[in-house]
Amino acid sequence: MGTPLIFIFIAILALMLLIYLGLFLSNNPHHNSLTLLATLAFIFVLTGIIFGKNQYISYGLIAAGVIIAIADIIIKINNNKKAE
Repeated sequence: MGTPLIFIFIAILALMLLIYLGLFLSNNPHHNSLTLLATLAFIFVLTGIIFGKNQYISYGLIAAGVIIAIADIIIKINNNKKAE
């Protein structure tokens, strides 16, 4: 195991811990937790950053993450308009 691989492993563990803390430990009903689409977008962007050596895969994953994030924003705006 080389040094970069150890750093990637630590970063993935830290990401998993943050996702766990954000999704499962937020019991406050007024707290805006991440939606499934926002979580997927976050994972796609981080995966694109991790696989930065292959530019086609990296840019594709980042673009997919951005598109998913925009779709999530549009869905939230439409749900807020319907609730009013």
